[in-house]
Amino acid sequence: MKDERKVRKDGSSGLPRRAPEHKSRGGQGKEVERGEPQERAGARRAISLLFSGCSPLSATMRVLSGKASMDRTEPQREGSGCQRRMVYALFVMVPLLFVVQAVTLALVLTRHPPPPQNMPVGGVCRVPSQEVTMETGNSGEKKARISWTTSRANSEEPLIVQREDLVVNGSWDGRYFLYVRVTLQSSITQEGLHTLCVKQGAMTLLEVKFTWTDGVLTTGFLGRQVELYAGGIITVSCFPPAYINPTGTLTYLGVSLLQLNTQPNC
Repeated sequence: MKDERKVRKDGSSGLPRRAPEHKSRGGQGKEVERGEPQERAGARRAISLLFSGCSPLSATMRVLSGKASMDRTEPQREGSGCQRRMVYALFVMVPLLFVVQAVTLALVLTRHPPPPQNMPVGGVCRVPSQEVTMETGNSGEKKARISWTTSRANSEEPLIVQREDLVVNGSWDGRYFLYVRVTLQSSITQEGLHTLCVKQGAMTLLEVKFTWTDGVLTTGFLGRQVELYAGGIITVSCFPPAYINPTGTLTYLGVSLLQLNTQPNC
């Protein structure tokens, strides 16, 4: 009994003392050295948690959560590095694309277009137009059909003049604006109604009836779009036959090209 009292007074029970608890709940990560592997660090954390009084399950969960957080930081670092590389690539590609676009536009704008296939290099095609006047040889006779004349070569004109017949040149087949004016000799022409008719073959192109107008027997200026066919024959007739005034500004017929069906030789 005396021995037991001595032991109690000393404060010891004779049993081996319990190892001091490690206060590592809030600082588990501080004990992990930087150079240690992850497995060894995790084991040390588990041992420290067990000595601190935690249950094995909670110690295991804490170790796993710490490892997961460490694994989570590594992809974040890799992702930030990839983003930086993409930004640097964009900084390089944007100026490069701008330079390529500027060079391409300069080449397109400075390139000379090829000359048109149907246009001669040394000049331009003349828009065909022709005007014929009445022959003055038989102006003292009544005319049922008017005879025409021209000062230009027939091969270069849309109409080939053959006196009363105007033949459409085969190289100038197309759509034209046809105009005509016919004036009678008022001094020797009887009053009455006259009819002027312009035909291509059997097809009537223009027709007008006219009589005295302020002392002048004239059709005035007549015109319209017509289709002239290669080889077609144009005639101008007056009914009843009358004395035609041969003055070039009073009696004439003309055509102006609007659209060709075949390409002429310039």
